Amino acid sequence: MKTSTIELRPGQDIRRSLYDAEIEDSAATLIQLFSGSTSEAGLKALLRVLHTVLPQSQIVGCTASAVISNGGIHEDLVLLNIWQFESSSVSLSWASFASESNPDSLSLGHTLARQVAEDDTQLLLCYSAGDCLNAEDLARGLIAFVPNTPLGGCIASARQSGQQGLVCIGQRVEAAAAVVVAIAGNELSVNLHHSKDWMMLGTPMEVTSSEGNILREINDTPAQSVYTRYLGEESCYDLEAACLRFPLLLERNGRVLARLGNHVDRRDGSIRFWGNLAPGEKVRFGLLNPVSAIDDFRKVIESLENHRCEVLLVFPSEARKLMMQSLTEDELGRLQEIAGTQGIFTPGQYFYGPDQPDFLHYSHVVISIAEGNPSEPLTLTQTGLDAFSPDTLEMRAISHLVNTTARELEEANQSLEKQANTDQLTGIYNRHKAGVVLDQEYRRAQRYGRPLSLIMIDIDDFKQINDHFGHQVGDQVLIKTTRVIQPVIRETDWFVRWGGEEFLIICPETDLKGTAEIAERLRVAVANAPILEQRPVTISVGVACHVKEDTLDTLLECADKALYQAKAQGKNQTVSWIR
Repeated sequence: MKTSTIELRPGQDIRRSLYDAEIEDSAATLIQLFSGSTSEAGLKALLRVLHTVLPQSQIVGCTASAVISNGGIHEDLVLLNIWQFESSSVSLSWASFASESNPDSLSLGHTLARQVAEDDTQLLLCYSAGDCLNAEDLARGLIAFVPNTPLGGCIASARQSGQQGLVCIGQRVEAAAAVVVAIAGNELSVNLHHSKDWMMLGTPMEVTSSEGNILREINDTPAQSVYTRYLGEESCYDLEAACLRFPLLLERNGRVLARLGNHVDRRDGSIRFWGNLAPGEKVRFGLLNPVSAIDDFRKVIESLENHRCEVLLVFPSEARKLMMQSLTEDELGRLQEIAGTQGIFTPGQYFYGPDQPDFLHYSHVVISIAEGNPSEPLTLTQTGLDAFSPDTLEMRAISHLVNTTARELEEANQSLEKQANTDQLTGIYNRHKAGVVLDQEYRRAQRYGRPLSLIMIDIDDFKQINDHFGHQVGDQVLIKTTRVIQPVIRETDWFVRWGGEEFLIICPETDLKGTAEIAERLRVAVANAPILEQRPVTISVGVACHVKEDTLDTLLECADKALYQAKAQGKNQTVSWIR
């Protein structure tokens, strides 16, 4: 495998540069064009020259805010990263979706992989552009066809805010397209490396409304409003730029993933992300953590020492350039000592290996590639590693301070929240918490037409129990009754002490029939439980289900009427309010 890099600047003779580099025109020659400066017209002109001089070679590429060439960072450069394979083959597939506002990214991935992947494919590289693309679904589609093949690559960006990222395929330049490079050959060695860059901040927040990569609500609040609340009005004036620095973090399969927002819909406050966020997932804001980045970079270096490596392709996040460029320069310089290091800064990296099934990241990805016989073993002095970042001690102190403060604040908030929302006697939710949950679930039922039911419970003749046996016994009856009820209700239900001897159970996603069945099981369980030795303890139960015409008050009123009817009909029974 022969590798070459050509740095193109204004006025440079491109043909002479290609001739001096002794590039062989072959279908096994891959030219990756990374541009941090040239306009769309300039890119097309450059591609025409490349195609004229090297008509058989495979040409792909994309734009970026900055280019990495031989370990250095350049914001005004066009780079030709050229790989000439000796025993491996290169094939391309691509698709444009410029006319689609919501392309089927999963099917697109299937199609692109099917066109180029072979049994001996060792690496898929993907470059894409277009805010409407769901990059995670695209990656899933690619890998579904070749599940044991590593996937790398990145999402194109632009140097200036408001401009579009572009991808190049052959002589074409596209603003909404994906190109896939399949490199096949049994002598090819590929290894993927990933650095964890982020620390989690604040308390977990729940994704309450989303569709694929469209995040509508967090904690039942428009996503844009959540960003504004935590980052401030001024920081969110350009929310897309704020997202670059503060992505959302989530855990999947024990791994932390960063999700970057790329477009805000000002009409409804939703935010489109490059990757998916599913309802029910917990997210937090992320802050770039230089200490984690440094520690993980050392692990990358150690891993590279154990692998064959002729060239390194690197895709750091945009956040690294914005927030820790000097450290990134140190990293890239260290990688250049190992092998030629090229790449671009990006808002998202395609990343998948059989033992690393993440599909998409927003952090730092390094791909090491070699072909043929192993090269000389890589040796790095321990002194070189220790010299990395003289400010490490101060950064560790700052990181530890932020993490410790955030953890203590979260613990304090959790304690306060528990006190505010929990009934002190029974340990279940109190009426204050019920008000919050009822409001959320009612609005969700109204908006999406989903079922919502209530179960109202009253302990029969509780006043007589208090009068005859005393309030301490009455308190024990309340406690034991809740312990009988809790195992019977579902995890998705909300169990609340509504007041005195009354309890309320909020049942989302449950119709009247299903709720009545739950209510009857509760009634039977209490009637059969040895709650009080001196006499049986029973409950009366009322059930009501939300209808479109309901207000929250009328829904509660119906549950209360059903409970009253159960009492009036002799107690120890369940009544459903039919409308």
